[in-house]
Amino acid sequence: MVMTLQTYECQPLIATVTMETFQTPMKWSHTFEDGEQAPLPMQVPAGPVNVKLFLKVELKKAGGKMHFKVLWKTNYCMREGQ
Repeated sequence: MVMTLQTYECQPLIATVTMETFQTPMKWSHTFEDGEQAPLPMQVPAGPVNVKLFLKVELKKAGGKMHFKVLWKTNYCMREGQ
């Protein structure tokens, strides 16, 4: 998997994250504002559990530099009948 992050110093601060996988071909891109999270279009084999993946981006400008944090988040619940 390759992940690219491009930041833009406008107001509000934004960043575009692009992900590309090669085993199971997929290309995904989303433009985030600070603190925003977006669902990833990936399937996770997890047995009796539904798993959703999210990406969250945090952005700050300090001392004339742009700082960022990219977080993987998961949300899961038991499937009906389990």
